[in-house]
Amino acid sequence: MFPAMTVTCQRSAAIDAFQRFRRRGQLAALWAKLTGEYPTLEEFDCYAVRLQEGRKYLGLQTIPVEAITGSVGRGRDFDRRFRPLKKHLRDRWAGAYLRSGNDSWPPISVNKVGETYFVEDGHHRVSVANFLGMAYIQAEVWEYPAHAGQIEACQPATRPVLKRRVKQVPVHAEP
Repeated sequence: MFPAMTVTCQRSAAIDAFQRFRRRGQLAALWAKLTGEYPTLEEFDCYAVRLQEGRKYLGLQTIPVEAITGSVGRGRDFDRRFRPLKKHLRDRWAGAYLRSGNDSWPPISVNKVGETYFVEDGHHRVSVANFLGMAYIQAEVWEYPAHAGQIEACQPATRPVLKRRVKQVPVHAEP
């Protein structure tokens, strides 16, 4: 097979993988909205106000992918399991998918608050890692020391999305 055809086939497979993963994300986000849950990633900006000082560089570490639960500025692009929600993410996601097999991924950049991580750079790589079922990923880690009262979530885990109307049925008194 010609090299150009191989690349084209691989790119097509990557785009198909993106479409499947995005569809799952959209269905999960819709279900979350219907059940009153918050469908997208937590935003680091909510924490940043309370975490003014003490940022410390921890260096390059291997961190669990499942501990990455938030984003710095891209929270609405992915659901809580880093499934893409927007069509415009396709090309970068497919590129990350194609590079995943040959160890050419640079480490992602994350902010650590407590035991959770917020992606600053590397959203597509985290998404692909989730898609591939990877347990760990390399990351440049910046830690924000958090005290007990500072870690509470800014975005509610659940919030009312749908308000049900209860039909008022007139009660007739029997004579």
